[in-house]
Amino acid sequence: MTDYFPLTTLESITQAERSLYWPVFTRVPVCFEWGKGTKIYDLDGKEYLDFISGIGVALLGHAHPAVTQAIREQAELLIS
Repeated sequence: MTDYFPLTTLESITQAERSLYWPVFTRVPVCFEWGKGTKIYDLDGKEYLDFISGIGVALLGHAHPAVTQAIREQAELLIS
């Protein structure tokens, strides 16, 4: 990829996706910014219940404290 996309808006993220991903399935026009437990929030702060699993999903919900702590501890060992 030679173009830089400032990924700060739904439009810029959608543009980057179009240039980087093959169109093998329909994408939903929403960008999630953060989550906690079963709830996720888009760039506008709208709340959604997350009933979908996907690639690399931890079945403990978003930002589970045990998973977050394990990642934090491992990062402290490897990133300096």
